[in-house]
Amino acid sequence: MQPTGGLQLAAPAVRLCFLKELVEEPLLLPPMPERIIIDTDMSIDVDDVGALCLAHALQDRNKAEILAVTHNTGLEQGVGAVSVINHYFGRDDIPIGAYRGPVG
Repeated sequence: MQPTGGLQLAAPAVRLCFLKELVEEPLLLPPMPERIIIDTDMSIDVDDVGALCLAHALQDRNKAEILAVTHNTGLEQGVGAVSVINHYFGRDDIPIGAYRGPVG
């Protein structure tokens, strides 16, 4: 079925609009993951465990890239917990920084 009347005249203009959009539309590249450094005081509370696990889940989905994790208290067990969580997610290569000093 051929367009008639006004539709017949409008068809080339509509095609030009679509062509213009194809030519002017920039190439959409996949978004880059957010690069993050996590600063934690992981000790007796679970909030930092959840935050670190969430960051790993985001990295699994290419939404984030964990560059490093820092531990900012003098409780050495927290550094071990960070290491265990990173290992669980298969990311032993993530650098871990640790505070060394007095507690309190």
